[in-house]
Amino acid sequence: MAQAAKRRTNIRRKKAAPSPRRARTGIDAAPTNSFHAFQDYFRLDLERKDVSIVLKGYIRDKFKGEERKLLLSAPEYMYTSMYGPAASIQWKNLGHDWPVKWNGEACAQRYIDNVRTAALRKVAEVKVEANVKRTTRSPMDVVKDRTSDFIGGIEEALDLFHNGQEKDLEEYSVYNAMTRADLNSFSAGHVVKYYKPLLAEISELVNQKPEDLVEAYSNWSTQRKKKYLQLVQSIVDDAERYLAAHKAKRKPSKPKTKTADKQVSKLNYAKDSSEHKLVSVNPTVLVGATRVYTFNVRYRVLTEYVTDRPKGFEVKGSTIHGIDSERSRRVSLRKPAEQLNTFLTATPMQINKFWAKLTTKTTYGIPGRINKDTILLRALDK
Repeated sequence: MAQAAKRRTNIRRKKAAPSPRRARTGIDAAPTNSFHAFQDYFRLDLERKDVSIVLKGYIRDKFKGEERKLLLSAPEYMYTSMYGPAASIQWKNLGHDWPVKWNGEACAQRYIDNVRTAALRKVAEVKVEANVKRTTRSPMDVVKDRTSDFIGGIEEALDLFHNGQEKDLEEYSVYNAMTRADLNSFSAGHVVKYYKPLLAEISELVNQKPEDLVEAYSNWSTQRKKKYLQLVQSIVDDAERYLAAHKAKRKPSKPKTKTADKQVSKLNYAKDSSEHKLVSVNPTVLVGATRVYTFNVRYRVLTEYVTDRPKGFEVKGSTIHGIDSERSRRVSLRKPAEQLNTFLTATPMQINKFWAKLTTKTTYGIPGRINKDTILLRALDK
């Protein structure tokens, strides 16, 4: 028992093994045996963020107020890539004296002067950009201003009516004014939207006579209210008539034609057939062709597609479009090995004579569906 207690006492008295020191990193790892080595470390090994910490810290310590704010607003490279000034400043921060031939104060001052110049240049550039943004107007801004100016002209006409100068409005026409101004559809449509609520209000005043509106227009006679309704109605009618006429003059947009590559990108067809020793032509030649021959290897069916479209066939998905149903046809081949060569090499006239001699039934009015068993034999533009 005594020996066990002694062993426990010895275990408790043992000192814990010292933990290994962490390797220094960043600024703390910079060698301080010489200023030259210290500079080299800043230039070659120190991360940019640590350089920035030193320089921005120096500015915060030495300057206040607007001056500090200005110096800290320079482009970021003025704090992250100036290794020389950072090393000089940090060397002094650590309590070391600069070498005899090194003017650390002058280095720091040159750095501050450069930062100030860069900051002022940035402020000037920001002001120029702000001015450019204010002076640069988009096409829609121009259209909105034109719309606002035009509505301002209509409001002047309404003011004439309110001031008892109805006679000056006898020749007034919003349609003619829009034509002279060459207003676009957006502006004309906005005029309609702007005056429809007023039209609804005056129409309600004349026809339904609600108390609040009657009170608002109590100084007007019934005849004057009706004339005002006619004026506002003419404004809306003219604007709608101009809008309809302007839309009618617009050229219809032409549908975009897809390239041949895009048209056939989803076409499902057989690229070759070892049984019949056939290889499909490039499917892009189908687009624009006026006559196409295909062969279904599974059912041994030969198909001739014909179109009367000037632009030839189009392909959408796995379907050929533009087929002339009265001239397009298909037929089963009993001896494809002997018969296919004619469709691969002969002219359409020769093929027509050969077709007439076939004993199997010819079918017309065929769909243009292409599938995985279909070989694209040939495409012609005649």
